[in-house]
Amino acid sequence: PKGVKGLPGSFGRPGQPGRTGPKGDRGFPGQRGQPGLIGFPGLQGLPGSPGTITTGPTRRGFIFTRHSQSTKIPSCPPGTSQIYVGYSLLFVQGNERAHGQDLGTILAKYSYHLL
Repeated sequence: PKGVKGLPGSFGRPGQPGRTGPKGDRGFPGQRGQPGLIGFPGLQGLPGSPGTITTGPTRRGFIFTRHSQSTKIPSCPPGTSQIYVGYSLLFVQGNERAHGQDLGTILAKYSYHLL
């Protein structure tokens, strides 16, 4: 006849490592990481090549306007040259509306360039 079940035995010693298994499938992409720290300043660059020499405008100064309240065109003040001549329109009223012009604009009239 079959005997009584015995007591469990003691644990055995750890075994040797097994053989390397086959390579697994590629995983899903992970989340984007946090921005990195700010880096150190880079090295100073090489000197640039010499620039080209160009001539600037020969005349520099201010543009101003001179007005006349007659039909006579005012003369250019000393040290200036005329660049535009025309009529000054100060004010017009029509269709129950008033229209004015800024007499300081270049289109306002006798304009000169100060040398």
